[in-house]
Amino acid sequence: SMVRKITGIDRLAHSVIDRLGNLETVYLAGDYAEGKDTGIIDVLLIGNIDREKLDDVILKTERYIGRKVRPLILDKKEFDLLLEKGSLGPVMKLWDKKTHKEP
Repeated sequence: SMVRKITGIDRLAHSVIDRLGNLETVYLAGDYAEGKDTGIIDVLLIGNIDREKLDDVILKTERYIGRKVRPLILDKKEFDLLLEKGSLGPVMKLWDKKTHKEP
């Protein structure tokens, strides 16, 4: 929670949610999911996303929070497979369509 507020990730999640297509879930991955501020934020977006709108949101968000954002768009099956194989490393759920709020 503290990492989200300090880095602006909470703002990133809400920006993405408001402007993109059929977004199911948003996850934070990598160092930030472990609470480490490395300057590069890896975000997993599960769903059918409008890439052009995503690029615009990411660019604006990077300027606003002063950090690089690396998005990875996956469908639910791809995400589940990578998670099962352990290929994603640490992940932390930021938002879920079913609950419409941060966990």
